[in-house]
Amino acid sequence: MSAKSVEIIPASGTEVLIPLNKLKKSPNNARRTPHSGAAIEGYAASIAAKGILQNLVVEPELDGEGTATGFYLVTIGEGRRLAQLLRVKRKEIKKTEAIRCIIDTANDPHEISLDENVTRENMHPADQFEAFRKFAEGRGFGAEEIAARFGVTPHVVRQRLQLGAVSPKLMQLYRDGDLTLEQLMAFAITDDQARQEGVYERLSYDRDASTIRRLLTETHVAATDRRARFVGLEAYIEAGGTVLRDLFTEDRGGYLEDLALLDLLVTARLGREADALRAAEGWKWTEPHLDFPHAHCMRRAYPHPVELSAQDQTALQLAQSEFDRLNGHLWLGLSPTSDEGDSLLMTLRPMAAVPHPKPSHASFFPRRQAGSSRPLRCKKGASSGAPLRFAPRVRLRAGRHDGLAIAGHRRLAATKETDHDRDRIRHPHNSRRLQGPAQIPAYLRRHRHRAQSR
Repeated sequence: MSAKSVEIIPASGTEVLIPLNKLKKSPNNARRTPHSGAAIEGYAASIAAKGILQNLVVEPELDGEGTATGFYLVTIGEGRRLAQLLRVKRKEIKKTEAIRCIIDTANDPHEISLDENVTRENMHPADQFEAFRKFAEGRGFGAEEIAARFGVTPHVVRQRLQLGAVSPKLMQLYRDGDLTLEQLMAFAITDDQARQEGVYERLSYDRDASTIRRLLTETHVAATDRRARFVGLEAYIEAGGTVLRDLFTEDRGGYLEDLALLDLLVTARLGREADALRAAEGWKWTEPHLDFPHAHCMRRAYPHPVELSAQDQTALQLAQSEFDRLNGHLWLGLSPTSDEGDSLLMTLRPMAAVPHPKPSHASFFPRRQAGSSRPLRCKKGASSGAPLRFAPRVRLRAGRHDGLAIAGHRRLAATKETDHDRDRIRHPHNSRRLQGPAQIPAYLRRHRHRAQSR
């Protein structure tokens, strides 16, 4: 007779130790979605620290003839079986590790698998936060040790511990549904329970989490403040300062709690910087201030003219005279005599240190025509050939033949743009332009002929 035929099946309800390599996943398990990697990691960490707290429920595997194969199908506890296999892979245990199991052949395996996953209630988050806090205080474990025992990250543990430090009054409001988890996390930014309750009493209709954080940190300085960035968090902490951190949002470095210490560090560093600047640049005195001292009767110092020597005064007068001569050609509609003269003008301009002479009025006078004493008027937008646009209304009267005199009634400004279009005149208000002097005589002759024909 074979060994398989003499396999003894334990009675239902019996607790037995079964080697891990004799356990299989049951096809009757109601959970179809596989366990996540994080969940299996958590199971493995918990089992490694405390062992298997809840026995697996199994049934014997039968072949086609109804004979036991020696393997067992896990009806309840598949996650724990996978966690033990992970530990085998890590060589923490052997594959023959004995697992405590309960034999159940009386109940339908699919029903008890569904029942085990449905008829249970998770712990309330408030109870979880307080339990973590009590565990840390009672056992003296840090966040890293607790994380290793429960299979979570240290950051998650710190968050739960910080939530566990919230005022019991606010925690009860959270249990009753009068506070949301987001609001509770905002209160957890500080460990001062009296301050938490005080801020809660100040809240009116606006109970947004950002409002709660702002009220709890209104006496602190953000790490992004210019004073904190100037001193540096490292120097502030080395000097004994404390930083308030928000574990639930991106706090950009936290909040500095000791404002007096921060101002002292800023003033000290400003003093060192002021001394170095005075020594490097030769200032007579320097004073550091956290803000610009508007009330100290100080104002900005502006440059003022100084008395020139006789040699400098002579050089300035010569440069000014040459600058005026060349610049006057441009304003009278004449081009410079050569490119060399144009270059000289650009050289003399900074030496003269005066603005362009701008006429206060402008009109254009053509030469007198026989039998015509009537002044001509040109309308805006008139053109002849190439575009010629007038910003003001220009009055035409008798004048010189070789150029255009400037008198008129509109103020114009001059700009030089290119060698081919040197002397454009721009009206400062509506930015319409007059083209160069080479186009003006033809324009004037055209309108003069129209006036005579009338």
